[in-house]
Amino acid sequence: MINSIDLKEKIEDAQLVLVGLGEEFECKEMLIKNPRYLQIENELKEHSEYIWILPYIQYLCLKNNEILNNAIKNLAELLKDKNYFIVTTCMNGLVQAGGFKENRVVAPCGGFRKIQCSNGDCDMVCDTPEELYKQIEDYFYERISLKELYFVTCEKCNSKMEFNSLYAETYKEAGYMDMWGIYTKWLQGTLNKKLCVLELGVSLDYPSVIRFPFEKIAFFNQKAEFIRIHEKLYQLSDEIGEKGISHKENAVAFLNSI
Repeated sequence: MINSIDLKEKIEDAQLVLVGLGEEFECKEMLIKNPRYLQIENELKEHSEYIWILPYIQYLCLKNNEILNNAIKNLAELLKDKNYFIVTTCMNGLVQAGGFKENRVVAPCGGFRKIQCSNGDCDMVCDTPEELYKQIEDYFYERISLKELYFVTCEKCNSKMEFNSLYAETYKEAGYMDMWGIYTKWLQGTLNKKLCVLELGVSLDYPSVIRFPFEKIAFFNQKAEFIRIHEKLYQLSDEIGEKGISHKENAVAFLNSI
């Protein structure tokens, strides 16, 4: 168990802080309480060619959620004076908009800030045009129907473009690789440094992105301390041993208590 005071002290005491933000920050329990979200989700099941719009739909549903935004704000406040890096599996874009330092957040599962070509043989990835956001907002607020959404076409091969995320037909990892390079370079500098590894709300949906690598990082760094906070999957592996602290609580709720 850990409380907010202990967490603050451990972060302050560390030279570097590595943070993993997982699926609890997608707030699925809040999304399914939203009638419009459920309506869209059901519609997308029937028209799977539009499933790629989900990250931005989730953003529209959650962007004004005080509980989630306050949790992210409190985390940013905890980290503001530290040398840190954040890895997130969330695709709703709210972590990137949370006031963290520039080039200190990497999202290996993608999101809606970039679009990619749906053609698996084409490597086109670029920034999302504003007009596409506006189109999806018009659909979300029921000003147009799903079938009225237009597809941006690829400049290289004229195939349809879609958000660069795991919801894409063929996900192109090139969209996050530049930031991943910055992250791996930062990670090299943590060796033999007093490192606080903080894992918040990470499930087993994508264990190779945060959960397993973070355990490995903590295991090999003799000066590392590992903290895992999750409502259900809070247990620690035997390899972490005395290095680890586990706390059974939803990570978003925990950060709201700080």
